[in-house]
Amino acid sequence: GRQEHGRRGRRGEWVAFLDDDDAWSPHKLALQIAAAERDGSAWVYAGAIAVDDAGAPLYEYYFPDPQHVAGQLLEAAVVPGGASNVAVRTDVVRSLGGFDERFRHLEDWDLWIRLAWAGTAAAVPETLVAYLEHGAGKSLTRPGEAFAELEALERKHRALRAEHGVDVDRLGFAHYVAWLQLRGRRHASAARVYLRSAIRNRRPQDALIAARFAARAVLPLRRPIPEAGVPRPAWLDLYR
Repeated sequence: GRQEHGRRGRRGEWVAFLDDDDAWSPHKLALQIAAAERDGSAWVYAGAIAVDDAGAPLYEYYFPDPQHVAGQLLEAAVVPGGASNVAVRTDVVRSLGGFDERFRHLEDWDLWIRLAWAGTAAAVPETLVAYLEHGAGKSLTRPGEAFAELEALERKHRALRAEHGVDVDRLGFAHYVAWLQLRGRRHASAARVYLRSAIRNRRPQDALIAARFAARAVLPLRRPIPEAGVPRPAWLDLYR
């Protein structure tokens, strides 16, 4: 479940969100709010890494420039670490109506788009969030629903995208969902996602990838090897 954390309580000036399987640096809120108040920003995010069930770092997320994040969000969900990253002024998020409950997979992305076009963002480049990546994620177990929501998200913000000449990165989204299937050892599901991408995005090479993973789905597979060389922030040791 998702928890809310507010400065001076949930009726305070700022609110932040934390999914119950993710982790924060003890200094996250203080550093973020200081940066946002210094820049006069309505919301703020920080650097983030993905970790496995044992807390080992898997990879670092892309860190968007706050001056360009509004335009980038029209294309892809570039805020690192999902909902567990962002802190926002309480009055601003309330004025926007909070999370759109019609979305179950992309509610974070939708809210970040609305925040980005309602007020400027601040950013703390330091890694302050650890996002747990495991086999039970919603987009992992129900990719069809995630794709349906992508279509709904595109329709919701179509006028804004048209105004700024930005298209949704459907191909990148498809490959990300397929990659999640592979991390969860759901190779048949990954094959279906790649096949869908081949048809929807006119990518014949994805059909070849689909065939490859469909064949691998019936074969015994080795455990995925985590990417090496990702810096581990010292504060993660607090969660051991």
